[in-house]
Amino acid sequence: MGSTRYSRSPRDLDTLQTSLRTASTALRAEQVDLPDHRYLNDLIPKPWGHEFRVYSDDLYDVWKLRLDPGEATSTHCHPRKLTALLCLAGSAHLGTLQGAQTVSAGDLVILEPGVFHGTRNAGDGALDLIEVEVPRNKLDLVRSHDRYGRTGTQYETERLASIPELQASALIPGGRLRKNASLDGFEFTIRAGLDLVSRPCLELAFAVSLDIATALNHTVVVLPGWLVPTAAEHDGLYLTITRSRADQAPGHRDLSTSSAIGGNP
Repeated sequence: MGSTRYSRSPRDLDTLQTSLRTASTALRAEQVDLPDHRYLNDLIPKPWGHEFRVYSDDLYDVWKLRLDPGEATSTHCHPRKLTALLCLAGSAHLGTLQGAQTVSAGDLVILEPGVFHGTRNAGDGALDLIEVEVPRNKLDLVRSHDRYGRTGTQYETERLASIPELQASALIPGGRLRKNASLDGFEFTIRAGLDLVSRPCLELAFAVSLDIATALNHTVVVLPGWLVPTAAEHDGLYLTITRSRADQAPGHRDLSTSSAIGGNP
């Protein structure tokens, strides 16, 4: 597992200032209970593939992304939130204003608020990623460059056909998890650290700590699957990302075949 952390640079600040001074760019905030923002809990189409929310609570927001071969995200930043990028499968070229690197399955990249970055699928197959964002605000987005013509635009409002709904968590008040389904070949659960230690899972890719103090410090703690049995805090709670044992597992869905059903009202 490789781990890299990027801090905001003077060039990032200059680019953000320039972007915010344009007429089409404005910072927005997600309103959890606003009807117009409920579409964010559906499958969101992108010109490079799709993404969907895996888990959210009052502090954490976790998304699953799939990039098709040769496709790339915009060069963008999140001025008010920290992002942890976890590679589940495939190979990526991650570019920042400070340099570039190759990201492969098992790698972790931390992007502090205001760091401009873009991700390109550098492999022949699908690129599967997880984004952990703190604090929750999906609309915190500034695009400085985009090959699909979205430079300076805000987050998409179109959604795709419904996928299994987010369900209330029995362990975390206010937490909502997309569970009991295999989506893009991965499954998601919330488990106690002691349970992870006592019942290790070979298919576990990552465990993301949902610790409140960690989120308040504007950072995240991510454990690779192989490290969980020895590093998980027994009294902690973790979002786990597990590889599905078979594509024909109950509830499995290949989301790349979903079709658009219209925009957000």
